[in-house]
Amino acid sequence: MNPNPNQQTPVENRNTQTDAENAMFSIGNPEELLPPAPKVSLAQKYQLAKKFEAVQSWLLKNWWIALSVTLALAILIVVIVAQVILGNKSIVAGPYNNVLIRLEGPDTLPKGNPGTWKVFIENKESTPLENIEINLDFDKSFEFAKAVSPSPDRPQGDKYKISRLDSYQNGIYQAVVEFQGVTKGNIDEEIEMKGQVSYSPQALSRLKNSGKLAAGETDRRALPLTTLKTRTTSARININMSPTEELVPNNNEAEMTIKFENTSEKEIKDLRIQMIYPQGFTYSTSELRADSFSSSKNTPDDSNNIWLLNTFNRLSSQTLRFKGPVTGANGVKLPFTINMQLRNGENWQTISTRTRDITITGKPLALNTKIISKDNGGVIKPGESLDLVIDYENQGSIPLSNVEITGTIQDPASILDWTSVKFSGGDSGNLENRNLIWSGKNVPQLATLGVNVKGQLRYSIGVKSDQDFLKQNLKQNDYILIPNAQAKAQSLQTVNVSGSTYKSKGDIFFSQAISDITSQATKAISANKKIYKVTWSISTTQNQINQVEIKARSGLLKTSFDDLFSSIRPESKQPELSYISNTGEITWKANSVPAYSGLSNPLMTISFNIVTENNDTELFASPEVVGVDDFTGARYTKSGDVGRVR
Repeated sequence: MNPNPNQQTPVENRNTQTDAENAMFSIGNPEELLPPAPKVSLAQKYQLAKKFEAVQSWLLKNWWIALSVTLALAILIVVIVAQVILGNKSIVAGPYNNVLIRLEGPDTLPKGNPGTWKVFIENKESTPLENIEINLDFDKSFEFAKAVSPSPDRPQGDKYKISRLDSYQNGIYQAVVEFQGVTKGNIDEEIEMKGQVSYSPQALSRLKNSGKLAAGETDRRALPLTTLKTRTTSARININMSPTEELVPNNNEAEMTIKFENTSEKEIKDLRIQMIYPQGFTYSTSELRADSFSSSKNTPDDSNNIWLLNTFNRLSSQTLRFKGPVTGANGVKLPFTINMQLRNGENWQTISTRTRDITITGKPLALNTKIISKDNGGVIKPGESLDLVIDYENQGSIPLSNVEITGTIQDPASILDWTSVKFSGGDSGNLENRNLIWSGKNVPQLATLGVNVKGQLRYSIGVKSDQDFLKQNLKQNDYILIPNAQAKAQSLQTVNVSGSTYKSKGDIFFSQAISDITSQATKAISANKKIYKVTWSISTTQNQINQVEIKARSGLLKTSFDDLFSSIRPESKQPELSYISNTGEITWKANSVPAYSGLSNPLMTISFNIVTENNDTELFASPEVVGVDDFTGARYTKSGDVGRVR
């Protein structure tokens, strides 16, 4: 500090200026631009210095007070600024897009086979996500089949909701939406699966609810799913098509057998078989059956050439057999074409085609064989005797020499008793290893069969009795009989024919047991009451029986049935039993009863309790049992014993 307050600053120092200062004041005299500076004496400067030293000393001694005041001022400033910002809704929230989503599905999918698609969602944010919506944009060639989890928000299966995903550090922060569907476009066509995932971060929802989001802000965020492409390939169905005989005489019956195999690991739906018959063939009969014994169809679903396969189980097979007479000149080939088709909206798209020929030959010798009295849909029954005929006729232009006719029967289940064979009608033959043979040695006209000469060969054979009829390791489709005939002659190509397929009759049996269980009661009942346990049982033979229903009518009061439903055993069958109070009707809808129930399969039973008066001896009238044979289509109606206390 200068001790002489009156000493002047040297002129050279006072007038020394930088280039910048010269530029700044070049527009005029600085004294004319600025107000005159106040003059401060040396004594005044000394007093100011003393005051500054006093303040500095106080601050050093009371630093904590200064610090507190400073912090308080800073907080006050922050609060004032925040109030200004929030009051004007000026908060701009972060993107909240740190959410991982992906779509997974098959690269290729056989047409008609259901595939599985998954949407994965993972919350990588530090705040929970709420009201998550998954919106899928299905391709026009995609058909939704079912949701695996969760349930869709719409039956179309294209919208799903998840209420919440926790933050990445806490709880459940991942979710998967899984669903199945099929492609219905053309082979090699690609379908596109796309969509978006939207959600509300909880932090934004709270700001929105408090009205503090900035103008134009929303609490919803949306992310697009990367488009996934799936190429449609051919359905994995093998088709084997074979005629019983490739050479069929004119006016004889031709038969074609077609076997379909679903070689995939998944069931295929909405298939149909379409046959294209050649000119010269007339449809007669057909049968479509599954490799299991649970399905058999004897008539087409549309016209005479369309069969529907609503569901084709995985790794299973089905067989279609049809027949009918053919006409045409010798050597003409008749092409039979099968189209395996898959539903495509309102239309059907062919996914596989096969063609097989049958050649017509001249018909110098006509053959036909059948079981008499079974032409009108009759079925084979254990213990009966069957009469069979073989009709033959020389329709050629020259006599036939050394004619030999052989008759046999396809019998997969071995239900025939070949020791019971008898020849009838005057023409005897020989039985050799289950073949019946007639020749000129025992039928004179077969030695030389003249033009337009005809004849008939007859024989009978017995069906095994009940105890020998059933073989519990066989399927109901094995219990069939198909009569065959073959003719040979000198200078004649062998002629083979097959008759119709005859099915074996099944059966259903009903029994009931009634026992007094009053002493076993778990709750008190009045002295004049009794509790009876009723048990109904159903058994079958070799055929499955469908639409099985047992009805019994009771005259007891409704109050007698208070414990009926709670006592039904097994509990899984409770939905099958019903009771109508105003009619007193008890009904057990057993639905399908498998083949061999009560034999190699478990006996089907249901039991329930009835509380009644001591003097009530008849609990219900005789039950009526109905059902439909799965294999033959026969309808059963039987009666059981009266439900009487004995």
